[in-house]
Amino acid sequence: MFRGSFGGSNSNDRRILAFLDTGCDKSSLSLEYIKDNKLFFTPFTDRGSIITSIEGLEGKRVGEVKNILLKYGGKTFTYTFEALPLSENIIMIIGMDLMLKLGISIHGLATSWDDHPCDIWLF
Repeated sequence: MFRGSFGGSNSNDRRILAFLDTGCDKSSLSLEYIKDNKLFFTPFTDRGSIITSIEGLEGKRVGEVKNILLKYGGKTFTYTFEALPLSENIIMIIGMDLMLKLGISIHGLATSWDDHPCDIWLF
């Protein structure tokens, strides 16, 4: 979970929890939350698809919300999020695109099998 605060042109600073998704390329903000808080978003003209890790399950791209002010770990900057109809009670998903900017990383991943040291195999 991400714990930080953010604001937009029409909102006061809000503290939220967000899901951290290392399988996600682009960070997203809930379409419901965007509408409820009267944040401006730009619809995509060519919507395209969002591919998930579940076979055969795709979502439609909706738009983006720009210049969302983020404050996290002593850092403050603006960011553009994908606007998506996220699952209930999920406001924000932090993807790989935003992890580096926030200084979030994953450490301690094994690079070999314990009983057979070798390089990582990529499939």
